[in-house]
Amino acid sequence: MPENEDQITPAAEPTPTVTDTSEDLTKLKAALEAERKEKRQHESDLKAAQRRLESVKDIDADSYKTAMQRADAAERAAQELTEREEVRLRETENKYTAQLQEALAAKDGALQELQQQRHRYALEKHFISAEGRTEAGDDGVSAFDMFWDRLGPRFRIDHESGGLGVVDAKGDWVLDNETGRRLAVSDFIEQQKEHPLYSFLFKAKYGSGSGMGQGSDVRGVKGDDFGKMSVNEKFAAAFGQTR
Repeated sequence: MPENEDQITPAAEPTPTVTDTSEDLTKLKAALEAERKEKRQHESDLKAAQRRLESVKDIDADSYKTAMQRADAAERAAQELTEREEVRLRETENKYTAQLQEALAAKDGALQELQQQRHRYALEKHFISAEGRTEAGDDGVSAFDMFWDRLGPRFRIDHESGGLGVVDAKGDWVLDNETGRRLAVSDFIEQQKEHPLYSFLFKAKYGSGSGMGQGSDVRGVKGDDFGKMSVNEKFAAAFGQTR
């Protein structure tokens, strides 16, 4: 199957990683420890002022007043430091919590995209094994691209077994009427060869008839002409509507 042309992906804003967040949290802890040390120093100064207060209150009124003022100032400074520390801690926690959530969301998004690619690749192997057409039109749209667009949601990877299976419109596994087991992907794809529209996506048997082979299909579109159509023209010819 031909490889798709390289696509230029717009540069994305760098997303903080869990490692970066851990390093920042380490720095935050160091900063908070320094503030706690400063707070302890203020508390020590307060206690010293209180001791001086007790030692001078019976000696001199002016000294007592000065000691009281110093004690009050030390208490206010300690309270202000505590409040600043609490505000800074809340702001920093909110910041890094948001960054961590963004990093985890980006990780989940990447895993979902990888799962989707695994899903598509597994289905494409079944499609090719069932003699699905492998060529693409001038616009780069292949038969499998059209098959994926129309029938991709009918397939799902079983997370327990890792295998690909067929589901109905409600997302329930489709069972084989004869065996009672899950319908094989290959059997479901074989059924599409008899479909009046999806049969165009498979190689023609015996040189003409079903599929997009030589000759005309049920809509009178020649196989050679089908490969030259635009995306909308292909959908209109194969499915009766534009994409």
